[in-house]
Amino acid sequence: MKQHNRDSAEQDVRTTLGLLDSLDHIEPHHLFRARVMKRIDEENSSLHRLPFNARHGVKMALMALLLAVNAGSAFLVMQSAGENRAVDKDEVIASLSSEYSSPALSYYIDRGNEELASE
Repeated sequence: MKQHNRDSAEQDVRTTLGLLDSLDHIEPHHLFRARVMKRIDEENSSLHRLPFNARHGVKMALMALLLAVNAGSAFLVMQSAGENRAVDKDEVIASLSSEYSSPALSYYIDRGNEELASE
């Protein structure tokens, strides 16, 4: 079976090569390369224009989004500046000092003081 498949494949190859050998030789036109290169340049230039326009549109959309976010945040800041402050500066300082004087941190504070005293 394998031998039969191999023989038929070889026969097909011989037939195909014989047909190719029997074809007439065609002389290329002297401007063929110039025409092909011109067509490639035209197609490449049309393909490169589209992505640039698409990228430009995306850039403009992102710029508009950032502008809208900036305008919205500026509006919120201006609106909250007119109201009373929710937290006073003294309250923030007091809360920070109470956080650093908590019992959980006292071990590290005491160890640091002992190391400074021993030096």
